[in-house]
Amino acid sequence: MDLLAYDNNGNFYIFDMKTHRADAINDEKKAKYARQLSLYKQFLESKYGIKVKSLKIIPIKVDYPTPNNLNNYGVSSGNQLTLNGKEFKDSEPRLSAEKSNYTLDINETNVKIVYDKLTESEKALIDSAIPEGNVGSIDIKPE
Repeated sequence: MDLLAYDNNGNFYIFDMKTHRADAINDEKKAKYARQLSLYKQFLESKYGIKVKSLKIIPIKVDYPTPNNLNNYGVSSGNQLTLNGKEFKDSEPRLSAEKSNYTLDINETNVKIVYDKLTESEKALIDSAIPEGNVGSIDIKPE
């Protein structure tokens, strides 16, 4: 989650920035983002008792050469993208959206966590974030 905002009426909004190279964000990516943001919403509502009104992404279009045998990408110290061993700073990021307000609404979705497949540290994080007695699997359902 990149931004949690609220308005004068006490409504909360989750925003998450996503970079993409395509002209538009496809349905598969939107479904992935819906699962991710739905988990954020469930966590915030169960852990802190706030009501999240909407989930949104801020799509950021980036351009860079397609990875192949000639274009070798890596990450340097400081989390800087490298291309063929040199810092790459020419991605030209810009806001992009299918709407004029530069955000894209994401619908809440059902998410099921398979608790048995998590590591012990992941289980501990979830145990501290969800109400007692709800371990094993967690179903997140839209209202």
